[in-house]
Amino acid sequence: MPLSGWVVFISIIGATFGVFAVEQYRVGMHETRLEKLEIKYEESSRLLHRIDQKMDSLQHQFEKRYTSP
Repeated sequence: MPLSGWVVFISIIGATFGVFAVEQYRVGMHETRLEKLEIKYEESSRLLHRIDQKMDSLQHQFEKRYTSP
């Protein structure tokens, strides 16, 4: 195989690995974003649960105070 054939062959292999590396980097970035979104979702869920509990407590106090004879 002439030298130019080897250059083309090695260039194709290099480009293939380069594309693969870039794709893996992009996948990693998306996974990181997904993990951050999952953490924010969990934090939001906990906060909403605490707010819901507080609202129930306040409603119970209100009913106890104003509806008792």
